[in-house]
Amino acid sequence: MIDTVLKERLKIGRLSVSRLLKTEVAELAEEVLRIVKSHDPEAMQIKAMHDLLEAQRPLFESLKTRYGVDPYRLDMKPAREKMVLLASNFKLQVRLLSKSYDPKELHAIVAAKKRYLRHLYRSKNTKILKQKIAGFIDDAENDARLRSDIEQFGLNGDVLKLKVALEEVRAIAKKRNERYSKQLKMTSREVKGYIYGAIEHLFKEIEVAQLREPDVDYVPIINTLNVLVKKYKTLISRRKHHNQRKAAKRKAAEAKLETTSSDATVSTSEIVSKSDKNGADNEALRGNEAYLPAVIYNQIGRISPDG
Repeated sequence: MIDTVLKERLKIGRLSVSRLLKTEVAELAEEVLRIVKSHDPEAMQIKAMHDLLEAQRPLFESLKTRYGVDPYRLDMKPAREKMVLLASNFKLQVRLLSKSYDPKELHAIVAAKKRYLRHLYRSKNTKILKQKIAGFIDDAENDARLRSDIEQFGLNGDVLKLKVALEEVRAIAKKRNERYSKQLKMTSREVKGYIYGAIEHLFKEIEVAQLREPDVDYVPIINTLNVLVKKYKTLISRRKHHNQRKAAKRKAAEAKLETTSSDATVSTSEIVSKSDKNGADNEALRGNEAYLPAVIYNQIGRISPDG
């Protein structure tokens, strides 16, 4: 009796998750849920595994998301460049003042400029750049002597502009960090494995449920799921053959290129060899009188030096 039941038990096909694209895994999971839901998972005693897969929907979306270029990174570049330019403008104003005033009067400002605003263009790290600018702003606001000198020489506006630019850079950095914190910490490969694992558990639950609930007809749902699995197997097979054809064409093109290059090398070698041989023959004729016809040689010999 048990053997008969085992033989009659229907099975659901399986897929190789490594051969599926991440978007395909998400689509497969959604289609499985749609099929199972249409057959009333509670009546079929498979609701627990159905709900487990349903709970992974946020992961489905993560596989569909295309992150692409970080938009805040694009915003950061001009904001950072603007901040550096404003710092350079402040240094230029101080340099112009140094041509008209005693260096002792500008000592506090020049010292702060050298301490914080020197070689800012060399700071490739935005965090270090922010620290330098923030250090200068902090001293400009809290150091009584420096604050007094900045006010005295009319540099308040330049410092204020630099402070506003720093706040803009900080705001962009904060948004960028918030975006990164919301991104999933798992790799796409791990997410794919996790979702397909939940699909696998649901398939197993259906296969076992038909033994546990012999009065329930599981044939329609199993047949429908097998049709779905077959569709993805066909997709995988087509992609495999397509990649094989592309690889074969690429190898054929490379082989043809190597043959053409080899033929060109052989032709060049033959031309060089013939040229060398002809050159050697000419040298022999010029260097050995025996190669000249006897008549010509005799005629040349009769010619006097005076012509």
